[in-house]
Amino acid sequence: MSRASAPAVRALPAGVAGLAVVLAATSLTGVLTGPHWWGYVVATSAVVVATGVLARTLRMPPVVVAAGQSAALVGLVTALFTTNAVLGVLPRPDASAQLRTTLERAAHQVRVGVPPVPESAELLCLLVVTLGLVAIAVDTVAVSAAAPAASGLVLLCVVAVPASLSDRLLPWWSFVLGALGYALLLSVDNESRPARRRHLGWGPAGPGMYLGSAPAAMAVGASATLVAVLVGATATAVGTQSRSPNSGSGHDVSTAIGLNPFTSLRGQLTAGDAVELFRVWGLRQRAYLRALTLSRFVARQGWQLGPLDGAVPAGGGPQVAGRLPLPTGAANLVPGPTVDVQIEPIQYVDYWLPSFGYPRDLRGIGAGWHYDPDAITVFSDRRQHAGLYTELGVLPQPDPQLLRAAGPGGGAPFATVDPRYLDTAGVDPRVARLATQVAADARTAFDATVAVNRWFTQPGNGFRYDLQTTPGNSGDALVDFLVTGRRGYCEQFASAMAIMLRTLRVPARVAVGFTPGIPDGSGSSRLITTNDAHAWVEAWFPDAGWLPFDPTPLAGGRTVLPGYLSAIPPAGAPSAAQAPTLTQTPPMVGAAPQPPNGGYRVLVGKARCR
Repeated sequence: MSRASAPAVRALPAGVAGLAVVLAATSLTGVLTGPHWWGYVVATSAVVVATGVLARTLRMPPVVVAAGQSAALVGLVTALFTTNAVLGVLPRPDASAQLRTTLERAAHQVRVGVPPVPESAELLCLLVVTLGLVAIAVDTVAVSAAAPAASGLVLLCVVAVPASLSDRLLPWWSFVLGALGYALLLSVDNESRPARRRHLGWGPAGPGMYLGSAPAAMAVGASATLVAVLVGATATAVGTQSRSPNSGSGHDVSTAIGLNPFTSLRGQLTAGDAVELFRVWGLRQRAYLRALTLSRFVARQGWQLGPLDGAVPAGGGPQVAGRLPLPTGAANLVPGPTVDVQIEPIQYVDYWLPSFGYPRDLRGIGAGWHYDPDAITVFSDRRQHAGLYTELGVLPQPDPQLLRAAGPGGGAPFATVDPRYLDTAGVDPRVARLATQVAADARTAFDATVAVNRWFTQPGNGFRYDLQTTPGNSGDALVDFLVTGRRGYCEQFASAMAIMLRTLRVPARVAVGFTPGIPDGSGSSRLITTNDAHAWVEAWFPDAGWLPFDPTPLAGGRTVLPGYLSAIPPAGAPSAAQAPTLTQTPPMVGAAPQPPNGGYRVLVGKARCR
């Protein structure tokens, strides 16, 4: 072989190895959305390949080749994701701290995300780091160790991780491209192996430029298998940062719901086709079917399930009507329509057993279910498929004048409500200012609640329901949604309204469950599917308790409009033309350039609240 052809011998396998990584990375379309991440993948692979080719041209040993590729990867990450580096690529101590913070934020987004999630600077940084390490591993195995077949285990991990995280099948073409890259790698290796052996002295007659032995290849293959198993096992935690109700002490559950509150229904709620979940008989009045409530708000992370430390047995014992307690402060519940319904779970298996309004008695659910009256949540210590059960409950329908007499501006105080429902720690002051502007003319807490509710639903204010969200750069995802985006999922609308109410000193939380569904063909029952998954706001008023308010501008008549909201709008409610805005408010000093995607902007992933 001529000296002129020597660089080609070194470059061809390395280039094809890098191409194989890029083709395998097309599987990431199942977990990331956005137009930029693909360019980062190509650039990362190109840097690793170029560094490896240069090092081998200089006849460096494999260990030095891998070390040089790692150094080049560090320089690439530093150049792309830090603002203070020597010559743009050498990290200073503060640049290293910046990278560490970025990766910590990326780790949080990974824990609470339900794919596919929008790309962010943090996730792009994590992508470059991980794909760079994969490219180095494939290059080492396929080129330095001359064991391209073993590199398939690493490439398989690149495909297997997104496949395990995505609730839908990955695009067929990503599998085809991944297989094509691996086939090219094997083909090029078979073609170039004799030439490499002669030129580089691989084997007994040469200096051992390559690792080049069957035991070494087997060792590398075993190591690659171990890495693939470990990475696959740990990465499946993406989007599942939640614990079952028995994971805490007693019934004190602090589950981080993250992007999809229906953690156990991820596959069903994100499926393209509707999945039948419940059939309901005897529902004479449309009402929301509540599964659980979220009372704890963590700034820039989202809503979490609060403690369930007041739980009582919900079933399995003597069936005495009215035995389930009411929430604290709602002992003198105002009268309302009663519900006596039968609920049949179809393909619903979860820790939470949904109910309408205030359940007073649950029959037929069996043992193992608990009921927390303050959270109005029925739950189990394990996922269950409940049988047909009957609920006797109450749908509070208080008079608006009674509600206007409660809380700030009215007569009855909110003293009996748990203080956690007023907690606004960490909320951006701009949100409080906006809430004050929206409810500026409201005289009572109820009028303020109605004003905020209708501010979201009035078409002239620019809010709309959408499965895609608008990225922002304010440093706070909640502010981004309220100011620049104004489109999103039901959970984003409910989350924003609940926080705004708390800044107005109105106790509020987020409820998660389902809209009433649609009548079946016979008209004797209603069918609730995954298309009915929904989130709304519950605000607390003395003697009336928790009342639903829905800020999401739903289409198709799915919104439930209770009687206390169907009357004439209260005096002073802002019109669309008078809707306040925060666009003139200067950004907060020190706001992060990119908010962590654990808050509102990605609070729900693809859960389809319709």
